[in-house]
Amino acid sequence: MKTIEWQKTLEEYMVQGKKLFTVAELANIANVSHHALNVELARLVKRHVLERYARGIYGLPKKVTPNELVRSLDTHAYITAFSALFQQGMVTQIPTVYTCFNRSAAQPFSSKANTFGTFRFHNRKKVDICASSGFRCRPCMASIVRLCLYDAQTGTRSKEYCYSP
Repeated sequence: MKTIEWQKTLEEYMVQGKKLFTVAELANIANVSHHALNVELARLVKRHVLERYARGIYGLPKKVTPNELVRSLDTHAYITAFSALFQQGMVTQIPTVYTCFNRSAAQPFSSKANTFGTFRFHNRKKVDICASSGFRCRPCMASIVRLCLYDAQTGTRSKEYCYSP
């Protein structure tokens, strides 16, 4: 595919809500082998048509948020602590290390470098339940702030607050 074709195709996917792509997805889009695609990806990254967000994950430059990248790296993970406070506009210092909790038992702790900095994944085995409803629910702003402060201080989650999966 030519550069203009790549741009049009990727923008069509973005309109549909798809911002991040694996190497296999891009190979299917271009209908080429992985080896040929690697050469094309290097060219597209050099021309700023694509950005390499993490190992094997590409997307349009400056169109992806840290939350979207975390979900593509681990579907059960979410950003917490100081990083979440920054995203909510509560602090002004830009984090270079993002603290993330996941509920995967496969890896108790892992660290992945990417364009935003480093994501540090910590294992959370329990599923937190909202005290008021008994179900998982989206937190209100005050709940997010309390969770972030609690997470930052203890490295764990409190059962009395809601969480966002």
